[in-house]
Amino acid sequence: MGLLYRGLNVSKCARIAVPLIAGIVALSAIHVLSNQTWTIPEQGGGDKLRLRQQQFLEFLDNAAAAEESPTMKRKKRLPDVINIGVEKCGTGFWRDILEHHPMFTFPKVMESQFFTYNWHKGVKYYTDQMPDAAQYHKVAEKTPSYFNFGSNDVPERVKSVVPNALLVVILCDPVNRTYSDFVHEIIMKSIPQGSDFDSYIPGIISTTTKLLEAKEDKDAINIIFKHLSGGPRHMLSTALYYYHVLRWFRSFDRKQIFFIDGEELVTDPGKVFEELQDFIGVPKLLLKEDFGKGPHGFYCIRPPKVVNVDGSRAVVNEKLDCLPQHAKGRTRFGNSGHEPSAETISQLRQFFRPYNEKLYRLLGRRFDWQ
Repeated sequence: MGLLYRGLNVSKCARIAVPLIAGIVALSAIHVLSNQTWTIPEQGGGDKLRLRQQQFLEFLDNAAAAEESPTMKRKKRLPDVINIGVEKCGTGFWRDILEHHPMFTFPKVMESQFFTYNWHKGVKYYTDQMPDAAQYHKVAEKTPSYFNFGSNDVPERVKSVVPNALLVVILCDPVNRTYSDFVHEIIMKSIPQGSDFDSYIPGIISTTTKLLEAKEDKDAINIIFKHLSGGPRHMLSTALYYYHVLRWFRSFDRKQIFFIDGEELVTDPGKVFEELQDFIGVPKLLLKEDFGKGPHGFYCIRPPKVVNVDGSRAVVNEKLDCLPQHAKGRTRFGNSGHEPSAETISQLRQFFRPYNEKLYRLLGRRFDWQ
């Protein structure tokens, strides 16, 4: 159990008041609040927590020095990190968590859609969507449509504009993703209310199977974008990950792409985000120890903050910060109202199996998809 520290009232304890650094993101401010309970990790937590505290405080000091420098200038610049998908696999949760890391800054718009639907507006438009960032920031954005929507040449577009960007891809169980997409399309009224998953999906399986049967990779990709990426058929074609990953590998070095198992993002997000920070090359300021189960049974984050404790700065955790149950995870919460039959699930598993196997060989790793 961590020790509990109740924030001090600044008006009564002016000696510990620390001026906030204007312009630094909320996480990087030093908070001294009244009536706030913080959880302080025990000192016995090991080298990992001690290193996090050291790096956190070093970042704040360096950021403060940078802000006070006469040469300091924030500007809009193209992203360092782009989450390109996959839709319905947790990209919103990914952004929500990473926003708690003080080195990351995101656009106000949730998804820029530049390389898919706003390409004609030009690079200046894209740059203008980005936040005003300091040199110590990592600019990040997420637009899941990049992975599989728009035109076939989206990877080439991204490469031409941000050739050195690091890409993040979340791949979740294709069957779960298809069902989640179906529920989403009903909510968005792209599929008529009252439509039944068990009646709707088999026809799409049959059409997709016939169109892709015995096709070479290049031909299959062309068919997907010509016949399967629009309308309800995209619910299946989006999860044909092998073909989409192949497209991205043709434009980007594999070392630039970080793949996340969407199921692991649900069951062990702390591990995922520690590995992600290593991949991007930033200090691990978000740790596995920061995550805990929320009221709906899924993991949330206790955001790390810096406070003054008895005159010294320390990294502590706030209360759990969870995504609203109504906003995300509808199918995982079991409240979608469109439960699929075991027979339809079995059909989907059989349909996706050969494509999953091709993906595993391409990536050199397997995912624990049933």
